[in-house]
Amino acid sequence: MLHLFGLGGLLGLLPAARRRGIPVVLTALEFSYFCRQYTLQFENREPCALDRRGRACEDCALRNYSVSQRWAAQLARALPLPWQTALRAGLRRVLGADYFPGWVQREVTELIEAQRRQFTEDFAAVIAPSTLMRDFFVAQGAEPSRIHFVHYGTDVRPGARATSRPEARLRLGFVGRPDRAKGIHVLCEAVRQLPRELDFAVAIHSAIRDDGSNYAEQVRQMVAGDPRLRLMGPVSREGLPAALAEVDALVVPSIWYENSPIVITEALACGVPVVCSDSPGNADLVQDGVNGLMFKLGDASAMARCIERLVREPVLRTKLRQGVRPPPTTGEVACELLALYAALPRPHREPAPAAC
Repeated sequence: MLHLFGLGGLLGLLPAARRRGIPVVLTALEFSYFCRQYTLQFENREPCALDRRGRACEDCALRNYSVSQRWAAQLARALPLPWQTALRAGLRRVLGADYFPGWVQREVTELIEAQRRQFTEDFAAVIAPSTLMRDFFVAQGAEPSRIHFVHYGTDVRPGARATSRPEARLRLGFVGRPDRAKGIHVLCEAVRQLPRELDFAVAIHSAIRDDGSNYAEQVRQMVAGDPRLRLMGPVSREGLPAALAEVDALVVPSIWYENSPIVITEALACGVPVVCSDSPGNADLVQDGVNGLMFKLGDASAMARCIERLVREPVLRTKLRQGVRPPPTTGEVACELLALYAALPRPHREPAPAAC
């Protein structure tokens, strides 16, 4: 049995496993097997259709190239792909460098289509931690019977709850990468829309530094303009339970398709409700009004309304905390996977090549 968590640099293992009759299980952590952008965001601005492929994906990827490269790639489409590939190789030999990297996108399309055709033979099972990832693989042509929905488990345990803070003041926390897709700017904008007299604070645990990036600078300026927002720096895994013990709710304002955010699983394990965008991966874990509140993805005003409710309705905080149920442990998930392994049929072993 070969179980892969991601495919970066590991695709060469698939034909070897097939030759030896070794079943391969893939835990689908990302979209990269079919999405060349990795994030499943169309043109880096909005969540993509789950079944989009082909030329639309080429155009999306070409947005990362210069205007001249996009123009050259559009012209090259007039040629059959083998001619385009041969012409690019010839120009590279003559010019001493590859001056048309955008042309590779048609070749990537062929590679992805080949992976799609081979998918059923390559994988005995795919573990999807979210309904979103399951739906994505099915939309891309994977056999639905090969997809198994298994939540992440966690062994994070709750830290001691702070007892000295005034219960009247709402405390929120964010934990995540300083990545635009994680939506820190949406959180900041939501806070800025709320009246200053509302008594709450937001601790942002993220590695936002003066690294020269436009996004980091945008977030720093937004935080500097509102004392209710505080940059706390990143939190270690060991320190996460203590950080979560200091908040009434975790905020997850992601603006992309989340698979199954581990930080939500960890928050629920610590008994902390979650305020999050309605990305399908979030919705697998958070029930609006039960163990958290949800708002439309990317909608700062809707998030602001969620925060205001928590400030003005302390009883709602208690209700949501009482609605939190612990997620499965890693041991429980491991037992589920072992049962799945045992039930998988062993693939046919390819005959060894004849000796010369």
